[in-house]
Amino acid sequence: MNKVTLKEKADILAQVVLLTADLYHSELLNEAQKGLLETLLGAGIWYLPSSKLLFSGKISKAAINALETEPTKTKLVEEHGFPRKVAGRSLYVNHLNDLKNNVSKLEELYINKFGRYNLVLKAENDKLKKFQKVDIFTTEEDAYTKADIELVEIDEKTFNKFPVLFKYKINLQEIKFSNKATSRNREKSQHKQNIKDVPFLNIEVNGKLLFTDNNNNPTDCYMAFMKYTIDIHHKKITNSTILSKYFKSDSEDPAFGRAVFYNKIQTHQGYSFSTYQDTKSKVKIINEIANETGDSMLYI
Repeated sequence: MNKVTLKEKADILAQVVLLTADLYHSELLNEAQKGLLETLLGAGIWYLPSSKLLFSGKISKAAINALETEPTKTKLVEEHGFPRKVAGRSLYVNHLNDLKNNVSKLEELYINKFGRYNLVLKAENDKLKKFQKVDIFTTEEDAYTKADIELVEIDEKTFNKFPVLFKYKINLQEIKFSNKATSRNREKSQHKQNIKDVPFLNIEVNGKLLFTDNNNNPTDCYMAFMKYTIDIHHKKITNSTILSKYFKSDSEDPAFGRAVFYNKIQTHQGYSFSTYQDTKSKVKIINEIANETGDSMLYI
């Protein structure tokens, strides 16, 4: 997936939503005209760049059975669990305020929901259509249940068994991590994190405050610590197993995983690091690095 192209196209599509939202919600349009706008947005989403990184890691049981019996004749369909026209309506109805606050929200929605796909048989794809119409669709899981389609996770053994699946194979941990991230984002949208749950708002290193412009944001503190480490200990990075694990000279190093696609990479003095972790993981990383460098840490 070309990340630059995705961002450029997603951002302009978000602008289209914002520019037409007042018209969509006005009394000037009837339902058919609103439906046309939803369809146009759905088509725009369809033309955003795809990638095996958008594969959910799931395949229908029927598809697996077909591959077992007729592996060379079985044709798989990349079925998007979230229908395009439904996605168009969702942008106008459910995510309009999100886009007003940040047009990049559409890119995130595409990676986490609108662009995700499962592998099914063509007959199953056709069967799903009547359950994915904009006026009756509720959830991906509900539509698949009504269409009597059972999805299963593809394990390493299955990937290796059928050549047709090779092109969809990515690190299974990446798939699981992506699914967990999607779930975590959903939870955050429903339950805004209370400031009391944040384990630190500032960091003191060797007796000195590292981050003085306190924004009550652990990520800012984490970034300040990582930059401090680069400034003070850059000569140790190459020869240290711990430091070289978290600091890379290439901002698109494969070790960063999906952080690259979420633009969660920071670069400082020729070294890059990821900010695509939850707060608990950031604390763990800080402690590992401090133990390696001998820095004295105090969370405030």
